[in-house]
Order: sequence, then structure tokens, then C-alpha cells
Amino acid sequence: MQTLVQMSLEITPMHHSSVLGRSASQLKLIMSNTKAQIMFPDAGDPNIPMLKKSNVTITGNIKDVYLARQQLVVSIIFLQNQNYY
Repeated sequence: MQTLVQMSLEITPMHHSSVLGRSASQLKLIMSNTKAQIMFPDAGDPNIPMLKKSNVTITGNIKDVYLARQQLVVSIIFLQNQNYY
């Protein structure tokens, strides 16, 4: 039996749409590849405190959660490198 774990990753709301991809295609690909569940907060929801709007939650078995986190971080680094040059 696998134990589910949950991890939070801070991703600024201005990067959410880029990390998600068109029609959430990038997010779906990462979740499909890793079998982890990834939840982005609704940045437009006025009931969510500003500090929580960057809090992305990853749930699954530990190996899948860390793999999903790694893929999300790589996508952020890729975005930052594109914006830098």
C-alpha cells in the first residue's frame, strides 16, 4: 500500500498560465507522466488570501510528488530563461 503525501510549491500567480499551458496542456502532461494530482489556486478568487494565491499543491505517492515538483520547477526555469534573453 502506498502512502499519499502532499507538498506545496510556491509559484507566483503571474506564471500560472504559462506553467499550465494552453488549455492546461502542460499541467495535464505532468500529471499524466507522474500520476500526481496538482492543484493551482484560483488567482481570481477574492476569498483566497494573497499569500495563498501562489500555493500550488501536489498530492500522490512520494516518488510521483517529487517528480511532479521537479517538472514544474524545470518549466518555471525554462520560462525565466525565455524572458531573460
